[in-house]
Amino acid sequence: MLAVVIGRAAELETIEHFLAALASGPAALVFEGEPGIGKTTLVKAGVEAANRQGARVLSCAPSSPETRLSYAALADLFRELDEAALGGLPPPQRDALDAALLRSAPGTTDVDGRAVATAVLSVVEGLAQERAVVVAIDDVQWLDPPSARVVEFCARRLAGRVGLIASRRAGAEGAWVKALTRLRERDRERVHAVAGFDIGDLARVLDERAERRLERRVLARVHEVSGGNPFYALELARAAPADGPLPPALPLPASLEEIVATRMAGLGEEVEGVLLAVAALADPSVELLERALGPAVAEMLDEAEARGMIELDGQRVRFTHPLLSNGVYARAPSGRRRAMHRRLSAAVADHEERARHLALAGAGPEALAALDEAAREVRVRGAPDAAAELLELALELGGDPELRVRAAEHHFDAGDTQRAQAPLEEAIAALPAGASRAEALLLLGETRYHDDSFPEARPLLEQARAEAGEDDRLLVMIGLRLAFTLYNLGLTADAGAVARSALTRAERYGDQPLLAQALAVSTIVDFSLGLGLDEACKERSSWATPTAVRESSSTRR
Repeated sequence: MLAVVIGRAAELETIEHFLAALASGPAALVFEGEPGIGKTTLVKAGVEAANRQGARVLSCAPSSPETRLSYAALADLFRELDEAALGGLPPPQRDALDAALLRSAPGTTDVDGRAVATAVLSVVEGLAQERAVVVAIDDVQWLDPPSARVVEFCARRLAGRVGLIASRRAGAEGAWVKALTRLRERDRERVHAVAGFDIGDLARVLDERAERRLERRVLARVHEVSGGNPFYALELARAAPADGPLPPALPLPASLEEIVATRMAGLGEEVEGVLLAVAALADPSVELLERALGPAVAEMLDEAEARGMIELDGQRVRFTHPLLSNGVYARAPSGRRRAMHRRLSAAVADHEERARHLALAGAGPEALAALDEAAREVRVRGAPDAAAELLELALELGGDPELRVRAAEHHFDAGDTQRAQAPLEEAIAALPAGASRAEALLLLGETRYHDDSFPEARPLLEQARAEAGEDDRLLVMIGLRLAFTLYNLGLTADAGAVARSALTRAERYGDQPLLAQALAVSTIVDFSLGLGLDEACKERSSWATPTAVRESSSTRR
């Protein structure tokens, strides 16, 4: 590979420096550039160089559809690890990792995302004790959110001979993309901007990959219009006239649809249908496509591969560039897309992906039920943001307004209090007074005080308490949060009264994690009121581990 990488001497030297730096600690190298500029080639070159030096390589290449599947990239990174690499994990970490990666059935309690991230960090650092480890991620902006959180968590804590080599799209939205590869020691991270080729190197690329040799004048125009981007240059070279005068302009196609239309011209409706299925699937494979579309798929894939649309790696099918995937999907008529999603929903095995296909097919009640089931499953696996997105799809199909509250709760559990607020406000406006609206008011109050707005939280929590009726569980949860709010407003006496009322109800209700929280809050507030430290009360609450508290607070519904 290193011998055939064209025009990237500086980048290859940077890769060698990166690998050499691992001897003295963790390092990160990120290639950044526009789509089609050659970032993937450089990441592959880094992987090969790491393999040649005897490093252990964990790699993944996420794509846009995979952002919808929880822990898809993490599963790829750990795809080739044997049981020995995981055997030393403490049981809680091993259980969390197995549940997140669907290696075991989800338990009855939610997986802690921090436990998953800690398990991954333990595995990587354990491998690094034997030899250098290189984690390679091509296109980090397409990481699914749960995997992205794991990568960011580990990057900030890496120690030893661990390297992270990645690519990312220039201008990728959100500071979170850049945060993914940020090490604790910032001077050990290097971001390398990948520029376009000069005309000489671009000519070598086109000579190797274009279908015909370009005349010098055509080459000069292609280089000018493409800006040296090899992907766009290849597209222009295919469309350039073989002879005769040059047209007045060879403009770079203004949209993805135009690029895809040029590549797909003459493929035929059946091949386009197969490509639409590949674009719609999160992890397309030959076997899955045959299950959905029939045995003729293999022949159509061969034709698409010959045209440079896709590449086959064993059973796996990928577009040669993510722009093509998006373009194929975008140019398909909406009715054809819905019909394809319906067919794919019957072929995929993953509950989450099936639910998404049903939703995009507009399958009504069947989709609503599947989305609800999938949301519960991915939440238990420790992916609340994915669960929220599934419920939002259900709401678009006309799901019950109470789903807004659940979606908001998942956003809240994922740490996104801002996204939680809008659906809660909509639910409060739509729901009648009662326990369901009280739960929405409770959660909205929590989002307010998590944003340091205790004065706004207080009336919401007081209204929630007024509407909760005689639901002891709900009243205890509201009372605890109201006591916390009043305490932070300096109304310690009022907080004490509310906390003692919540404790009385918790005693009656009998839920142990909830009772432990009530005992702890009551002890703290009474101590602040000058009533001394109730040792017996403190002792009773001392068994309330973070896990117990989390189990209680994550079961509002």
